[in-house]
Amino acid sequence: MDDYWQHDIRLEQVLPLDLRKRYPVCTDGDGGCPPEDCGGPWGYRELLVERYSLLAMLQLQDDQVLIAQRLLAWYDGGARPTYDDTEYIEARERMRDWLQDAPVTFNRRAVNTTLRAQRKGSPCTSVSSSSLSRTMAPNTERRSPT
Repeated sequence: MDDYWQHDIRLEQVLPLDLRKRYPVCTDGDGGCPPEDCGGPWGYRELLVERYSLLAMLQLQDDQVLIAQRLLAWYDGGARPTYDDTEYIEARERMRDWLQDAPVTFNRRAVNTTLRAQRKGSPCTSVSSSSLSRTMAPNTERRSPT
């Protein structure tokens, strides 16, 4: 919250109205989404620098190898990894943290599911909702040519 994100939305094409659809609807999108509450654009940049540094990548590779070795040894009849194996547990926790902070890929269906759920729920109460509804409402009044 209060991460000061600024989004650019570009209108590329106005499509004809389809009476069978409910609007708004997302037709396309691109890019990854940062994790929630990562500190805004500056915090996200720091997260990416940390996440994809050479040291972080080497640590990730070592963790993957260690986890794979332990699981393959267990599969081959060896001892099951336990909480006593601190090296394995720490590697697993680092992997879990790394995956949890991964950027979220864009999913058009998820966006449209959220839009449908918001239409069914309570109306938008944002400050701009009243001005937005006036500007987005279809023009029903007739004007005479001047």
